[in-house]
Amino acid sequence: MSKIYIGTSGYYYRHWIGRFYPEKLHRGKWLEYYSKVFNTVELNTTFYHLPRAKTIEGWIKNTSVNFLFSVKVHQSITHIKRLKDVRSDFYGFMKVIKPLRVYNRIGCILHQFPPTLEYDPSLLKEYIDLLPKGYRHVFEFRNPVFFNDTIFMILKENKIALCISHMRGVLAPPIATADFVYLRFHGPKERYRSVYSQEQIEEFARLIWNFLLEDKVVFAYFNNDFNAYAIENAIALRESVSKLINTKQNQG
Repeated sequence: MSKIYIGTSGYYYRHWIGRFYPEKLHRGKWLEYYSKVFNTVELNTTFYHLPRAKTIEGWIKNTSVNFLFSVKVHQSITHIKRLKDVRSDFYGFMKVIKPLRVYNRIGCILHQFPPTLEYDPSLLKEYIDLLPKGYRHVFEFRNPVFFNDTIFMILKENKIALCISHMRGVLAPPIATADFVYLRFHGPKERYRSVYSQEQIEEFARLIWNFLLEDKVVFAYFNNDFNAYAIENAIALRESVSKLINTKQNQG
């Protein structure tokens, strides 16, 4: 059975105090506390600014050797320059996060594209040529025009995962284009601010189970941070997947 990593998109939320983090826990201890509950986190902070070396050292130091960080590519590459003339920007980004690579702590590298990104398979291929090998790269498209066989084939040929995102009741095509899958849950109704029902969680668990049967490594992150819904849903998904695995194994 392949490995599964379930966590949340970000962990540094003040509104999680009392809902997840103990009232008197120093914020410098939040990641350590989080890492004792989950085995991975998606770092959205790298989308907005490049972390200092000291910050990354802290991430590594305050988590176990088996804890993985999935890192979101900086917005200057995906949203500002929109993949054009980004060689130096991307190499600079990779240089910053290199310590995570050195310590084998990178789960995936998430490339989230804006809904208004131009549909240009040739541009996408040029961008892919910049990507270093040996990493799990993930492409999250927010425009359904990219959900077609041409794009899927480009991803498969380059072993890049299509991000299976769920937002406002819409699930991206549940297609595996690499030897791992990457799921993001932004909220069933209001983006980032709504909670998934147990019925929805169990549906996602069945989807993950099918990927595990295909021997895919699974990464799943909840981005509905409001009211710590992400924590609630991530724990529920982990429990549902575990229950499903145990049930199937007992059935032989």
